[in-house]
Amino acid sequence: MKKAKGFTLIELLVVVLIIGILAAIALPQYQVSIAKIRFYNMISYSKQISRMIEFSYLELGHYPNRWRSLPINIPNCSTKESDSPDTGGDGSDLKCEDFTFDLNSNNFYIWDGSRNPDSSWMPHTYQCTYEFSTRKTVCSGSSQIGNKVMKSICGQTTCEM
Repeated sequence: MKKAKGFTLIELLVVVLIIGILAAIALPQYQVSIAKIRFYNMISYSKQISRMIEFSYLELGHYPNRWRSLPINIPNCSTKESDSPDTGGDGSDLKCEDFTFDLNSNNFYIWDGSRNPDSSWMPHTYQCTYEFSTRKTVCSGSSQIGNKVMKSICGQTTCEM
């Protein structure tokens, strides 16, 4: 009798099942890791922009309420998104890579994502607020992954940076 070479169907199914289980375990952790990297990138932009706003305050004597009123160029950022008529065109939104900053006279908000064409906000993972009066940034998760990122960074869903 000849012995057949190769794998049986059961053996192949077991291998596929093991690969599926490993992927189910690894994928959520990968998503959190990517979200953490994007969060740290967003915080880096936030710190640069908050310094620029503080310098502008020293120069002008008041905090700006529009990005275009800053006497400086912010690298890799533009207000083009808010220049369109459907988003108000007031220059209060600043788009930097995958992040949007919204400026008013007391603070600025940062979140990952941007506006939809109808001016509604896209869902985002986390958001931060920089208060001019306290010079502090407070961040919180806005989704399950965002909450996991915040918990891994500071042990709770809201962090003060």
